[in-house]
Amino acid sequence: MVATSAIRVPTQDGEGVVEIQPESLPEEVEEMTDLLEKEVAPLSVWLQVGLAYYAKGDRDSFEKLMHMCTNDSVLDNYYQSDAQGQAEVLSSFASFKLEEAKRMAEENNSDARRKRDDLIVEASSLYSKAATVSNNASVMEVHSGFLEILGRKDTKSVQRAENMFKKALASESENIIAQIGLANLLLRKADKEKGTQSLEESLTYYKKVLRSCPTVPADVRLCIALIFQRLNFVDKARDAFERVLELDNENVTARVGLALLDLNNRENLHYDEKEIVQRAMKLLEEAFFIDPFHPMVLVHLANHYFISGTDNGREKSLLFAIRAFNSAKSNRVKAEARFMSGRALYYSGDVQTASDHFEEALSLWKEFPLALLGHGQCMISTGDLKSAESIFDSLHQLVPGSIFVIKCLGSLQSATGNRASAIKMLKRATELDDSDPYSLMLLGEQLQTETAEPKLLETKKLFEKSVAAFKS
Repeated sequence: MVATSAIRVPTQDGEGVVEIQPESLPEEVEEMTDLLEKEVAPLSVWLQVGLAYYAKGDRDSFEKLMHMCTNDSVLDNYYQSDAQGQAEVLSSFASFKLEEAKRMAEENNSDARRKRDDLIVEASSLYSKAATVSNNASVMEVHSGFLEILGRKDTKSVQRAENMFKKALASESENIIAQIGLANLLLRKADKEKGTQSLEESLTYYKKVLRSCPTVPADVRLCIALIFQRLNFVDKARDAFERVLELDNENVTARVGLALLDLNNRENLHYDEKEIVQRAMKLLEEAFFIDPFHPMVLVHLANHYFISGTDNGREKSLLFAIRAFNSAKSNRVKAEARFMSGRALYYSGDVQTASDHFEEALSLWKEFPLALLGHGQCMISTGDLKSAESIFDSLHQLVPGSIFVIKCLGSLQSATGNRASAIKMLKRATELDDSDPYSLMLLGEQLQTETAEPKLLETKKLFEKSVAAFKS
C-alpha cells in the first residue's frame, strides 16, 4: 500500500471528509497525528499518511505514525474489529524495522550490532502479532523470509528466504512486501552468478510492484534502473535513473549511474568526447557534494583522475581511492578502491606498496581480474617471473578469451622455460592475432629447437611473418 493522489480522512461523525494532498503534508507530523486521533481514522488511512511521509524521505515521521497506531491499547480500544487493518500496519511497521536493521548491519561496531539485534526482535514481535490477528499465512512467510536475509548470509539462508517469499506469493500473489523482498533477494543473488537469470527475475518482480503501486519510493525505481544498466538496456536505464532524480533530486546512486552510462556508451551519443566527459564529471561532482563519503562516487572520481595521465591526477586518484576504501562497507567496493590505489601507486613508482594493495584487493574479492592483472605486473617489475606466470595463469582462467592475457602468459611461460605450455599459448595467440610480431617471434624461438624438417619450415615462416609485421 502507498499513498494515493489524495489522502481522505473521514470525520468521526461520518458526515464529512478531510482531504489532504501528499505534497501538502505538514512538516510537523504531530499535526497529522492529532487529526487522525481526533477523527479515529481507519488504520488504512494511518498507513496511507505514513507511506506519504516515507515517500518524501521522512522516515522519522513514518516511524512516529506507525508507533502510535500499532500501540496495543490503541488497537484494542479502537480497532479491535479491523483485523485486516491491524495486520497491514503491524506488518508494514515490521518491514520498516527490518529495513532499519539492514542499514545498521552496514555499520561495523558493537552499538550498531546491538541496535540491529533489537530491531530484528521488534520486527519479529510485530510480524507475529500481524499473523495472529489476520490468520494469514503469507504474513509469517514474509516475516521468515526477511529474517533469513538479515541472519546468516550463507547460500542455504538465501535459498530459504527465496522459498519463503515464493510461498507468501503463492498464497497472496499481490503481496507487495513479498514481491519487493524477493526482487531484492534475486538482485543480490545475481551478484554471485555469471548469467542474467536472477537479474531478469528480479526485474519482473520490481515491475509488478511498480504496476501495482506507481507511487512507490524512489528506491524501487533505482533498483530497476540498476538492473537495466547491468543488462545493457542503456536507454531504459537512462530513463529510469532520470525518473529517480525527479522523485529524489539528491539521489547519489542515480547520478553515478547516469555518469557511467555516458562514459561507457560514448560512441552512441551525439556529442563530442570532451562534452560527454564534462557532463559525466558534472554528475559525479554533484554526487560528491551531496555525499562526499559515498564509496562509489569516490571510486569513479579516482578512476577519472587516474586516466588524466598527470602526476597531479594520480595523486588525486590515490586520495579518492583511500577515502573510498575507508568509507565502503561492501568487500567488492573495498576491493575496487584498493585496486585504484594500487594502480596509482604502481604508476608513481612505488611497486611494493602497489603490490600490497593489489593483494589486499584480492583478499576481499579473489576473482577480481583487474587486481590480478595489477599484481601480475608488479611481479614482472620485481623480476619474480614465476609468481607472475602463476598469477597470469589464474587470470587466464577468469578471462580465457582475452588476447592480451594469452600473449602475456605465453611470453611469461617462454621466459620461465615452460616450453610446452608456452608453445600452446603462443600458438593460440597467433591464431587470434597473426599480425603481432612479438608473439610470432616468441613462438618461432620456442620452435627453433625442433630438428624435424616440418618444424624448421614452420619456424622459418614465423620469423618471416614476424619481420613483416615489424615492418608494417
